[in-house]
Amino acid sequence: MTASLNEQIRELIDSGANPVSSVEITAGRSARAARLDLVTARPRRRRRWAAAGIAAVGSAAAIFVAMLGGGAGRGTDRVGTVLTAAMVRHVAVASAIALAHAGHVRITYSAVDTIGHGRSAGTDDITFSGKDWNYVSDFAAPPNGRSINRYVGGRLYYHGAGFARHPGGRLHWYRETNPREFRHVMSVTAPDPRRLLRVLDPAARFVRAGHTVIAGIRVEHLRATRLAHLPGLGALPGDARPIGRVTSLNVWVDRHGVIRRMHLTSQMRITLWSRHSFIVVKKNGTMKIKKLDRHGAIRHGIERASAWVSFLDIGRPETITAPAHAIPRYSRG
Repeated sequence: MTASLNEQIRELIDSGANPVSSVEITAGRSARAARLDLVTARPRRRRRWAAAGIAAVGSAAAIFVAMLGGGAGRGTDRVGTVLTAAMVRHVAVASAIALAHAGHVRITYSAVDTIGHGRSAGTDDITFSGKDWNYVSDFAAPPNGRSINRYVGGRLYYHGAGFARHPGGRLHWYRETNPREFRHVMSVTAPDPRRLLRVLDPAARFVRAGHTVIAGIRVEHLRATRLAHLPGLGALPGDARPIGRVTSLNVWVDRHGVIRRMHLTSQMRITLWSRHSFIVVKKNGTMKIKKLDRHGAIRHGIERASAWVSFLDIGRPETITAPAHAIPRYSRG
């Protein structure tokens, strides 16, 4: 069942989707038949995708409410109740449809250890429209400035202090012209946040954890109780990915079954010792590593990481434009 769900979401993300009418939903068509229609039908009015996509999700909202919370009075919507596989699949598919063509995702992450030796934090802001995307990375701790990678119409652009011609000089937009560097950057710094939806897997055994309000929208809080081998987390940018064992996964979905927020925590054991070393170069040119503080203190601790993922502007088209007057540059280095 998990493989089928992952395949379904991949096809929806890669191919886009046409709306599902309320007649089709209420007629009780099989999930596979509906999915095949979504994937194979050719969209003719691309400019109307947002309204159509939300209409599709909205037409299924009544069914989702009945599945997720319609059991009020029968004890099926109480906190701690396990969601059925069908409920989790509905959230995954509804979210994939809502984000199939465009979206805006903001990721805030942080990590700190109990030894007090290091801390990191930052924000990644990703906007995508079709195949085009804009990725803004801002490192707050340690402070490393703000950088932008943008892919528009098959071309890659970048901007930020790390790409300046001279330290402290004026910042410019650059366009990558080295095909090898282009392929490398695309493989490393082009995360597709829609692939995070794969984490909505029935195997995670989600349970109800109450309700809250996000940006004026009432949402249902779902908590995963099985955290081993969660799919999709590799879609997070490098600094926001789990650092070790996942310790919690929470998601919040609206009344249409569309995901609005995700929170992930993880941790790993770390060891710090005060031993130092340096390289000694002998007269004959050979090198030897000499170690100091052989009996230095060894400290053990735990590093904990947290990542918040917010899905913003659901259903709103996004426009990503090529920067004007970008300077061609062969390799970013």
